[in-house]
Parts: sequence; C-alpha cells; structure tokens
Amino acid sequence: MKRFTHFIITLALAAAVLLTVAPRSAMAASASVSGESTVQPGKSVTLTLSVDSSIMGLEGTFTCGSGLTLTNYDKFNSSWTVDFNATSGGYHFIAYGANPDSNRILSVTLKVADGLAAGTALSASFTNLVASDGSDIPLSSVTWNGSTGAALRNDAKLYGITCTNATLSPAFSSDVFTYTATVPYATDKLEGLDYFRNNNGSKVSVSGNSLAVGENTITFKVVSEDGSRTNYYKLIITRQPDPNYKKSDNASLSALGLSVGDLTPAFAPDVTDYAAYVPFETKALTVSATAASEKAGGIAGAGEVTLSEEDETVLTVTCTAEDGVSRQSYTVHVVRMPAYEGVLPTIILGDEMPECTCGAAEGQAHAQDCPLYVAPQEPVHKPGTWTLPAKVNLPLIGGVSLPVVCVILGVLLLMVVFLLGYLLGQPKNTAYKDDYDDDDYSDGPGQDDPSPAPQPKAAPATQPIDPAEPVPFRAENLEVPRRRKMVLKFQDDQAEELPPQEPREAPSQEQPREPVQAPPQAKDAPLPAQNSERDVERMSLDELLRDIRNM
Repeated sequence: MKRFTHFIITLALAAAVLLTVAPRSAMAASASVSGESTVQPGKSVTLTLSVDSSIMGLEGTFTCGSGLTLTNYDKFNSSWTVDFNATSGGYHFIAYGANPDSNRILSVTLKVADGLAAGTALSASFTNLVASDGSDIPLSSVTWNGSTGAALRNDAKLYGITCTNATLSPAFSSDVFTYTATVPYATDKLEGLDYFRNNNGSKVSVSGNSLAVGENTITFKVVSEDGSRTNYYKLIITRQPDPNYKKSDNASLSALGLSVGDLTPAFAPDVTDYAAYVPFETKALTVSATAASEKAGGIAGAGEVTLSEEDETVLTVTCTAEDGVSRQSYTVHVVRMPAYEGVLPTIILGDEMPECTCGAAEGQAHAQDCPLYVAPQEPVHKPGTWTLPAKVNLPLIGGVSLPVVCVILGVLLLMVVFLLGYLLGQPKNTAYKDDYDDDDYSDGPGQDDPSPAPQPKAAPATQPIDPAEPVPFRAENLEVPRRRKMVLKFQDDQAEELPPQEPREAPSQEQPREPVQAPPQAKDAPLPAQNSERDVERMSLDELLRDIRNM
C-alpha cells in the first residue's frame, strides 16, 4: 500500500514539471486606434492606441502621413514607461510595466499643417506591433484615417447688442466697444439683453446684469473660432439714486493706527487728537484708517508717511462723508525718541537735579543727609476717606474756590446771628413811635426833632382833691409820644388802668400836638423820684400791670 501511494505522488510531480517546461500557444489579442476624423488646419488631433488584453509590454513603429507632425506622446498607466525614438521610417516606441488598469496603452498628439485645403486626407499608422504577457504576441497593424475641415475663422466681433429698458449711446457698431446708458432707480437690471455674432463659431460670454445705484459695467467677451482673437464690448449703465434717499453726513473713522508705535490715548471715534512715540531709528511709517460709513466719500492723509528730522511730526487724517460736505479730521503727533548713546536719558523737571552724596544704588533709598533724600509721605487720599473738593459750583456765580466759599458762609452766619440778637433784645408789647429819634426818650424835645416843643394845656375844671382819698388813674395822665410809646403818670401812688386808645396820627408842622397835662397834685403829696417817670416809660405793659396789682 505504501509503495502504491509513493508511485502516485511521483507521477503527479513529473506531470507538473512537464507542463511547466512544455511550450504554450500564444493568447489571441488585437490592437486599435481612435481619434477625431476631421481636423481644421493649424489644429491638433490626439490618437489613442489600445490592446484588448492585459499585457506587460508593447513594441512597435509609428508613422504619420504628410500634413501631420508629432508634437507629443504620453502613457495612460502611471506605472508604465514609454520611450519614443525617431527612425528613418518613423518612430520606434516601447511601452512596458505592470498590467495596466485599462486597455489603453499610450497616446500621440499630431498637429495639422496650416494652409491645407478642406478635405485633405490625413493618416497615421502603428505597425510591427508585438505584445508580451510572458511570451511574445504579434499584433496586427492599425491605421487612423482623417481629413481636414474648413479653416476656422478669426472673427471675434458682434454685429448687434439689444435691450428693452435702456437706450445705448452711441448707436451700435462692430468697431465701437464702449456704450453708455442711464436708467431710473426702479430699474435693477437690463431686460431683453441679447447679442449677435459675426461668426457663429465664435464664443460669447456675458458678465454682470445686476444694477446697483451708481455706475455699473456689463461686459461681452467674444473669442474667435480659431481662438486667436478676443474682443470686449462694455456697457456702462448708470442707475439713478433713490429720490427719497438722504446722503449720510457721517465722517467719523472706525479705526486709526500706525505701523510703528501706539496711539495715546487709545483710538475712539469721538477723540480727534492723539500722540505716538516711536524709536529714534524710525524714518517712515504707514498710517491706516477705516471710515465708519461704507459710503464715505474718501480718506485723505493715510498711507506711507516720511517723518521729519525734528522731534515731532504732525499727521492729519481727514475723512469725507457721503454727502461730500461733512468732514472730520484726526491729528496724530508723532514724537521720535532721543537717540540712545549708551546712557538712558534723564528727565529733569524744574531746576537741575542735584547729585547723590550718599552713594545709594539704583532703586535704594537715599540717606537723610543726601540732597536726593525724599521723606516718606502719607498718601493724600486713603481708601474710605472723603476729600474736600477744590472748587464749588454756586448758582449764578459758577466755580468758586473752597476758601472763598468758607468766607462767604462765615459772613452770612455772622449776619444771621446779629439779626437774631437784635430781634431777641427788643422789649415785648411796646408801642413804638413812627420815627426813631433819640430825643423821643428824653424829657424834652431834642435838637434833631424838628417839631416844636409841646405846650401844656389848660387844666380842666375839676373837683378839689381830698388828700385822704386815693387819686384814680385817668386818661388825661396818659401821654402818647410820636413813637406811640405808652407813658403813665402817677399821683399819690395810685393809678387806674385805662382802656386801650386808638393810635393817633403824628402832628404835622402846621398843627403841633399838645401833650395831655397831668391833673394837679395835692399840696402835701410826696414828689416822685427824679427818674421815676423815665423808668415807667421804659417798662412793658405786663410789668406795669404786675406792679399795679402788687401795690
């Protein structure tokens, strides 16, 4: 059994070896060529060579007839290699590589000679073709046959342009390439826009037919059939503005900057004056500005600017609004820093800075005996404290310094205190005279009183006074001076309270007033003290009544 199995295996291996070394018959394959059959003089045609089987190489000869010239060749498979070599009878080519992804092997480009008459025969052939798939496979020759067509025209003109809602000026002519028209605001595009070509083989393209307010350009690009010439016809259409539209007067900037240095303060549209500090080496810089309104008329002063040799250069940037009238200018003071010469510049305020005598290093405090010593100070303003303002705004006056306000308030306070003291010091319930002559308080008329001295009246007839009886207080004992001051006369230390009297008018110069004469006193009545009458005159009515009740 083992011998039989060994015999079968040996026989199979021998058969495999025989099949490997035995000759094989070639696989059937065919080639083909494709390309345009009609070519205009001066143009090119591309021919493609294909094999209907998967191969690993192809060799042959390429020839072309009169009127054709090889200008290029290429491969279709990126992993293949193609070589073309000129020979006496044409071109010998070899293409080889891995199995191609398609049956197309290579391509050749031929140019048709200029001036050939229409219908001239053209031909090109691939001969002596041998393919390889491990063994050589002869292929039949293939030929391309074509002819020349009519010569392409180089006419790139139009003979007409039309539209229904605009009138072009001037009238159309093939040799005039620019036309204008004006349309109302309601027209946002040209209706019925069309063109007519001199040669139907030329190509025409139209760009733009949307009209914005203002000037618009519509372009007709015409390319000749042979591609040698190109013409442009332009329609410049002006669309009128909206009659109800008001142009903007916004002339502000939305951005302003320098290519070197920063603006101080930071840019703001309502701030028009700035400063910028640049290094000494800066000779020029670029100013950039952007208008706040997209419809602004323009910006002047922006762009590259050369700095002057002086320390400061003043730049002015002006923006014009859409209305063309409103303008806003921005000023930038560009200051070049001093040149660095190995020592930092010292900034001195006022007099010349004294020199240090204590030898303190930079950043250290100076000794007290040093001219540069600075005593520590408390901060002027501490958190949580209130600071008096330097000025106070007063109505109808404006800003006044704080010391002046304090003086004014002090004067007003003194006046109020004086007025209150004067009012509180006046006697109560005292009838005053009409005028304030000092002589009214004296026993007789003063020098300042122009009125004549009062004359005593004749005593009315009265009954004899009994010394044993008290004398009643009568109205005749009341004398009313010009200040309407109530005066009471006493007799025998007895008085009678009188009813209030209506004030009398002060006597004029023509009619001098006469004081009421007191009733005669008894012979034995004691005389009052020297100043008793004056004391009674200065007493208030309440005090007088209280003294009477206590008698």
